[in-house]
Amino acid sequence: MTKGIRPNLTILLNCSVDTGLERKASFSPDADRFEQEDISFHRTIRNAYLKLSKEDRKRFFVVDGGLPVEKIHEVIKERVEKLIKSHGI
Repeated sequence: MTKGIRPNLTILLNCSVDTGLERKASFSPDADRFEQEDISFHRTIRNAYLKLSKEDRKRFFVVDGGLPVEKIHEVIKERVEKLIKSHGI
């Protein structure tokens, strides 16, 4: 357990399960034990994270995972820089 420690920001890349698995396979064709799970497992996990993100909108930053990788990088970088500045760093 984390003993009550929670992140200031959790980034959730939201894309279809198929897109996520395709991107993973194109990056690294070796499937780990998670990628070997049935598609229903991945859908269940995705839905659970989407539910968590709706319950804690302040902490979660949901990014459209269907965007081009370069755009995803830009959006996340902007959000992280904003968070860092808000902490006076």
